[in-house]
Amino acid sequence: MDENRYLIHTADLDPDRKVSYRLHLKDSIKSLFFLIAGILCILFVPHLLARILGGILILLPLVNLFVIKDRILLEGNGSEVIAYDLSDPDLAFRFTFDDVLSYGFDKNQLNQEYFRIDLKEDVTVVVPTNKSSLLSYFRKEAPEKERLTQLRQRFQEKMKKKK
Repeated sequence: MDENRYLIHTADLDPDRKVSYRLHLKDSIKSLFFLIAGILCILFVPHLLARILGGILILLPLVNLFVIKDRILLEGNGSEVIAYDLSDPDLAFRFTFDDVLSYGFDKNQLNQEYFRIDLKEDVTVVVPTNKSSLLSYFRKEAPEKERLTQLRQRFQEKMKKKK
């Protein structure tokens, strides 16, 4: 615990803190979309296969809404970011945008996309999401630290040196 200055206990967080951005594990809007699509398949398509598909499209969002527990993955207020640890709900990473070296989407060995934040002192925070709203939030707060922007700048500098 002492070797990582970014790691904090969630009990130490101020419950009245101002939050301008919050990222949840579950996406209720997508679940609602699939629920409505399933109902429409059952009601308006007479084929048996479409009704089976409609049942599946209804069942999956209901499981998502009522069985899977929603958690907050990340919160931000413009000056600092709090990324919650999924393996231990009592821990979180607190950092400012000054601590961020780079950020962007990556893929793991199973080809699953996640959001990676590289901090000073060789600390990496991984947020298991592929939501573009998180990238938009980081672009708004620290556009120069996006990994693609840094690569583009290095490429442009190399091209200028060649001329």
